Amino acid sequence: MLLLLTSLMVSGSRIICAAQSQGQRQGVMTVSADSEGRALVVERSGREWIVPNETGQVSFDTPLIAVDGRTAGWLAEFPNCCTSYPIPLTLVLWRDGHVLRRVGNGMLIGRWQFRNGGTQVAYFTDTVHGNLAPACVLVDVATGRDVGRWMPGKKKKPLPGWAEAFRDDIWPFGEPR
Repeated sequence: MLLLLTSLMVSGSRIICAAQSQGQRQGVMTVSADSEGRALVVERSGREWIVPNETGQVSFDTPLIAVDGRTAGWLAEFPNCCTSYPIPLTLVLWRDGHVLRRVGNGMLIGRWQFRNGGTQVAYFTDTVHGNLAPACVLVDVATGRDVGRWMPGKKKKPLPGWAEAFRDDIWPFGEPR
């Protein structure tokens, strides 16, 4: 079971986000922000890891812990020229005391999730406003390779099962007929 608390903007201040893994004997127990906004990973053993921010990163959001209990991830947020708030551009994946990899395609990452016991991650990406280039990407955590990609188009390819959680993001006003 996973408890997820995400961040909120309240009167211009960010409320800290955290993820907590329950039912695991070893591995990651929590992921939260330290006093400087860096990711703080706490293992069940009590060992703490402060993960340096990415270059230019100003905050982080949406931490999750995979069911394997060893893998965690979060979205790194960066300033954006055209908004008053930072946007998530990079998904940082952490395992066994270090950053395993970073994924993203340069577009806003709207939502993400671990798949297949933490061996894959799926994410939804799009433009900041306007829903102009929605896409879903499935990534192999071990290699960082894209193993699935789906974009709406004229051919009306069915939405793959791994991307089903992003249906409302892709079509916020209902699926076109």
